[in-house]
Amino acid sequence: MTIGTGIRSRPAKGDRTVEGHRSLAERRLATQLQAAARTDLPVLIEGETGTGKGAVARRLHDLGPNAGEPFVVLRCASLPEEMIESELFGRARSASQPEHAGLLDSAGRGTVFLDEVGDLPASLQTRIVGMLECSEYVRIGESTPRRLEARVVASTHRDLQAEARAGRFRSDFYFRIAAFPIRVPPLRERVEDLPAIAARLAAEAQERLGHRSAGIAPEAVELLATGRWPGNLRQLEHALVRAAALAPDGDPIGIEHLDPELFAPEPEAEPAAIAAGSSNGADRGRSGATAPRKPLRSARAEFEAAYIAESLAEQRGNVSRTARLLGVSRVALHKKIVAYGLR
Repeated sequence: MTIGTGIRSRPAKGDRTVEGHRSLAERRLATQLQAAARTDLPVLIEGETGTGKGAVARRLHDLGPNAGEPFVVLRCASLPEEMIESELFGRARSASQPEHAGLLDSAGRGTVFLDEVGDLPASLQTRIVGMLECSEYVRIGESTPRRLEARVVASTHRDLQAEARAGRFRSDFYFRIAAFPIRVPPLRERVEDLPAIAARLAAEAQERLGHRSAGIAPEAVELLATGRWPGNLRQLEHALVRAAALAPDGDPIGIEHLDPELFAPEPEAEPAAIAAGSSNGADRGRSGATAPRKPLRSARAEFEAAYIAESLAEQRGNVSRTARLLGVSRVALHKKIVAYGLR
């Protein structure tokens, strides 16, 4: 059910962040959520883009005593200031505008989730501080205060404490909304959880595309675990939807369906100039000028790609035998094959 620009959401299909509690980071997050659910303090959920902060907020709501009440969302980064104020606090009927129930009205005793609260303008930060101090709010165009019954949960990808110290965010607002801070770990801190997460997201992607559920091949999962994932869970989800679309209906997602760019080596700074040559002048031509050379990294990559291609040809394309021949793991060899575009 949509409420203005907020959302009364249903439980997420598979909690993408706290299900399983496998890694240390996941267990710590689960413990914090359980503790926060036993209080009525405002919660600030901090984490990088794509880590699933919205799912964590929903999980916190579901763990609390008012789980049956509405969970509504205000997207702070996508609305102008005057619309945010109207959507959050509501607006009384006037000669030019009809009455509008705000998210605080709609939430009742449930949860109001302020998504990306770091983007709120200073004037609204001041008004929300007053609301949290008094547990009351006033609709636009009214003078009678209304009782705040909803719990306020916020999220941000910014370091709001540093922003407050720098004067770019109200410090009193920060300490009000961060009464119970919770950090959501990035995917790189949860490598132990990646196989289960990838299996779940692959199944969801296949269902979303109308494909028969075939899962994901073990070697593809192993390769995914070597990725950097700066976009975290959101990037992994998109990668698996793309891979599921490329895989034939009924086939598991394999390495060949994954985007090679996900596993390309990190770019290194190229040298500004090639060295002037060896001390004995062996690299100098007749003119005495230094012969141009490729950067060492490029030359090494070309040699490695050619050597792997030759080894694969000798083994008739058998990756397992080639990996044993080269003394590397099958996953490491797969990663090189994908990165060098050999398949």
